[in-house]
Amino acid sequence: MKTVSIAPPGTLDGGDVLQVGRTVYVGRSARTNDDGIRQLTALRPERRVVPVDMSGVLHLKSAVTALPGGTFIGDPRRVNLPHMLEPP
Repeated sequence: MKTVSIAPPGTLDGGDVLQVGRTVYVGRSARTNDDGIRQLTALRPERRVVPVDMSGVLHLKSAVTALPGGTFIGDPRRVNLPHMLEPP
């Protein structure tokens, strides 16, 4: 397992990170900012990092989760689910 660090002013909270296969969905929140998402993208070039807009939830994983096989379950009022379902 490879460990990477996010440097200030970047922030990245684990509850905002959802990996499905080689794609990593990262929710923009009060705890995860665009700089943190940019750093993660640069640190993990072998992954496809997809920013996800959210509203009314603390973490991405509070609004959506992934089942085996890549099926998403979530609240479309809180997270942009159609965006997450775009083909890679």
